[in-house]
Formats: sequence, C-alpha cells, structure tokens
Amino acid sequence: LAPLIEDSIDQLLCCNIDFRKMMDDETQFRELSLHIESFLVNELLLPSQLKEFYRDEDKALASRISLYRNANLPLDAFGVQAEFVGVSLDDPVEKMIAFKEVATPLEVAYLCHDVTVAITQSVETHTEKMGFHSAPVT
Repeated sequence: LAPLIEDSIDQLLCCNIDFRKMMDDETQFRELSLHIESFLVNELLLPSQLKEFYRDEDKALASRISLYRNANLPLDAFGVQAEFVGVSLDDPVEKMIAFKEVATPLEVAYLCHDVTVAITQSVETHTEKMGFHSAPVT
C-alpha cells in the first residue's frame, strides 16, 4: 500500500503546482497524505477485498432470506418476542437502505448510529402504545 500512496502523491506533485507548495508545509503535506491513503483504502482496495471475503456468506444469507420470505413465517419463528411483533421498522429499514450509498468508515459509523436510534425509537413508541413503560435506552 505504501508504494501506491507514494506514487499517487508523486503524481499529484508533478502535475499540480499547488500540491508542490504543500511540501513546504509539513502539516498540510501530512494531511494530504492521509486523505490520499484514506481514499485509496476506502475506494479502491477495501471494497474489493471485503466483497471477495464475504461473497460466499452473502450468497448463503441471500438464499436463507429468500427461503424465509417465501415461507411466510411469523416473526416469532425468528426469535422476536410476541410483544415486539407490531414494532414499525419502516424508518430503520429506510435508513439501512442508505448503506449502499456510504463510502467511508466514518459515514458507516454515523449511519449505524442513526439506524440504532431509529430502532430504539420504534421500539419505545411501540411499547408506549402497548402500555409498557421502560427506562429509555441510550
């Protein structure tokens, strides 16, 4: 990875006078290097390696999901407790669809947080409607 990063920086420095000026400022140059490394890892290397690593697992899960979907099994067959069967998952599912659009680990972390908050809010709303009162989940 280091040679790829160094080569990318060299190409930028050769092609653009503004980048050459950054070499005089160590902080800016280090920041540029971090941005390039982040881009290369997140956009070029990591996605293809992760896809390869999880390919078989994705196929198995897709097959299982298809089987469950076609079987019309009740939610309690998946371990969902009866009092939570009516929880609305529309908002959390809508947020989870956005995983296809995020690119960086930071965006993934924020989206995970948003999905968790949406699930928590849906469960709390449902339990209040059902007359259950519990301590708020944070």
